[in-house]
Amino acid sequence: MTMINAPARSAAAGLPPGVLAMPVVLAGLAATYAMMRVSSSIFWWLVSSVLRIQPVPLPAGDLPSFLIGFTLFFAPLLYLLPCALARRWLRVEPSRLLLYMGATFLCASVAEVVVDEAFVLALGRPAWLYQVWPVRGGFTSAAGIVMWPLYGVFVCFLHAALRANPRLRPVDTDAGKALLMGVDAMSLELAANTFTLVGFHSFYFFYVAPDLHHFTTWEIFVPYVVAGAAGVSLIAVLERQKHQALIGLALQLAATVLVLVIF
Repeated sequence: MTMINAPARSAAAGLPPGVLAMPVVLAGLAATYAMMRVSSSIFWWLVSSVLRIQPVPLPAGDLPSFLIGFTLFFAPLLYLLPCALARRWLRVEPSRLLLYMGATFLCASVAEVVVDEAFVLALGRPAWLYQVWPVRGGFTSAAGIVMWPLYGVFVCFLHAALRANPRLRPVDTDAGKALLMGVDAMSLELAANTFTLVGFHSFYFFYVAPDLHHFTTWEIFVPYVVAGAAGVSLIAVLERQKHQALIGLALQLAATVLVLVIF
């Protein structure tokens, strides 16, 4: 038996680590998608059958209470989740937080429009349409002024958790972070849409594909990973610069002007 398996082990030893890990990654992604299928079905059953909510676009008059409620609900959650992964309280670094918030806001606002335009060109339809403070025909939303900086805070603490927990070190690579952003973005979309539907009887963003009950969709995973890789590369460059707080504030200002004025 040893003689038969030895060549196989020798061949496997010569493969790059990424190739050896690919089956594990694919199995993990498949399991994650299966869990999202179950979760989205439960959430949709809760919304449609139990609460009998008929989703409509969020009225403009409800926008202030939505933005306040969204922030108060998700801000603690997006800090506590990385702390749970790190298995310790993570230290707040204001300058780094501002950098992540600004870079995430700007990258995400541009990426949303680019991706939705690409879907229209390729499939004749967008991937999603925002139902809360829509901008550019629903391809993006001015509510991103709150949502995307919050997500930037989450990404900042998530990266800190990867560095803090030795068991997460294998994921602490550019490729690992990009894949993780694809998964966590879809997971957080489930949470954001559930919050908005239950609290305000509206989708935050309505995904056209029905596979996950319009909360999110498998179609968006690859674009999210690509956008995540670009964001990880940008942040890696910006973290080597001085005056990170000022850079972050400038990026947030640029993103705000882009969303409210240019789009």
